[in-house]
Amino acid sequence: MHEIAHNFGCKHDNDNRDGGVENLNFYARGNLLANDNATIMVNGPVNRIQNFANPTIFFNNESTGENNSRDNARQLRLAAWRIDDYETGDDPVALTIDGPSTIYDEGQTYTWTGNTCNEIITNYQWSWSQDGWTYYNIGSNSSDLVVNGSTFPPKDDAPTIFIRLIASFSNGQTVTEVKSVQNEQESIYYSEKIESVTLSENTGEIRKALGIEVFPNPIVSNEMTLKLEIPLDLDLSVYIYNQYGSLEKVIRKNKYYRKGKYNLKVNVENLTTGLKHVTVRSKDYIKSIHFVTL
Repeated sequence: MHEIAHNFGCKHDNDNRDGGVENLNFYARGNLLANDNATIMVNGPVNRIQNFANPTIFFNNESTGENNSRDNARQLRLAAWRIDDYETGDDPVALTIDGPSTIYDEGQTYTWTGNTCNEIITNYQWSWSQDGWTYYNIGSNSSDLVVNGSTFPPKDDAPTIFIRLIASFSNGQTVTEVKSVQNEQESIYYSEKIESVTLSENTGEIRKALGIEVFPNPIVSNEMTLKLEIPLDLDLSVYIYNQYGSLEKVIRKNKYYRKGKYNLKVNVENLTTGLKHVTVRSKDYIKSIHFVTL
């Protein structure tokens, strides 16, 4: 399994290059764990567990991976469709997906475009995935996939999403292309999972446990980071009001959040300057903190 994973682009735990390809997806590395335990791609005299490095999988209460640095599972998902698409026959058709590699703001519209240089595309089938395996159709039979950040992706807790285009060409070939996109609307830190807590239905107790922080404060650029620590699975709305109580921005509206710690990157370019407060609201309670825009 170790050697097969190399064919998918997976690297050892301490390698910056494998097979002569320098810095091929730096995060595609194994992970050495406590007590000489290690994931599949680690070399040396270790107790190798039957897991690839994956920030969302735990072994003895320890995460088996790290986001953006030790995540063989992410590399496997990314490479699987390419290997599955190996075939013999006609000369390959070049297909690319052009568009943003990062999405970060619900107020933005994002566009990806399918392009080719040597054949005519007769049909476009767009889809997206949260894990690189299961895809959901989206968009229409068009060269452009246009989405609004307020509704896409439906689930915001995946650090990477995958945009897939299956294109049918005039010569009869069908070609698949996938583009990985960093989802920074919300980045959940699995290494900082909140330990199990017992909270009663007392809304004051829940409100006290909810953590809210704005960074930086004051805000001098067009972007801020809203840090949330959510003690229970909740449906939340997040708003920004000015000092007079007028609504200036809807950040989230009735979004389901799993218990955990989140970073929300928020575009504040269109906010007026002055004192603001960000309000987090659920069905039963409300909590606010103040910040300043300059």
